[in-house]
Formats: sequence, C-alpha cells, structure tokens
Amino acid sequence: RQEIVQSIPTRAVRAEASVASVGAIKPVRVDLPSTQRFARGSWYVQLGAFDSVGVARDAWGRLVRRTPQLKSLTPASASVSTKAGAFQRLSVGGLARADADALCREVRGDGGTCFVRTAAGDRKASWLR
Repeated sequence: RQEIVQSIPTRAVRAEASVASVGAIKPVRVDLPSTQRFARGSWYVQLGAFDSVGVARDAWGRLVRRTPQLKSLTPASASVSTKAGAFQRLSVGGLARADADALCREVRGDGGTCFVRTAAGDRKASWLR
C-alpha cells in the first residue's frame, strides 16, 4: 500500500482586529499664580551654582522668564569654595518647607533644576544692592 499526499486548497481568512490607540499622557501641572504669597520659613530653593556673579545674574533672568512665580521673590546668593573651584550659589528663600517644595516642583516642571535646603550663608544677591 502506498500513501498518497494531496494538497488541500486553503481558504484565506482575513482577520480584522481593531487596535486601540492611546495618546501620550501629559502630566498635569498646576500653575502657581505669579503673584503668589509664600509662607515664611527657613527653607531655600537652590536654583544653581555658577562661575561668577554675572553668570548667576543672567541665570536669574532666564529662570524668572521660565518660571514667573520667582518674580515675587528676592534672589539670594552665596560664595562657596570647593575643590572644584569657587562658585556663586543662586537661591530664593525664607520659605516654609511646603512652599519651597512646591516652588521647586514648579521650577523642575518648567525645565529647570533645583533642590530644597536650609539656609547656608545666603544673602540678598549683590547685583540687587
């Protein structure tokens, strides 16, 4: 006996599947009013450390344009020396911890960098005097 193999024609089946499209999820931002009043405290938001007073002043201008909530605050600076060199820290402060945290989140949300800390020799920025 010999086995015979026959090809059986197959019928094409078209499967239609619907694909759900999910758009990009954007983070929800709550903008603080630019004239916000901050509760007083002993916390500072450090906005950067720069090579010179002039560079810190220029950075302040960019930061205020990017994050309008900074307009109601007075910039502070402090000279620091490290093994890496001398720097001008730029910060805003005298805030309650919750307000400092919220402001730093706002700065980060606007593309900046910052961190919250306690006072460390901060004084009104010299270019404002």
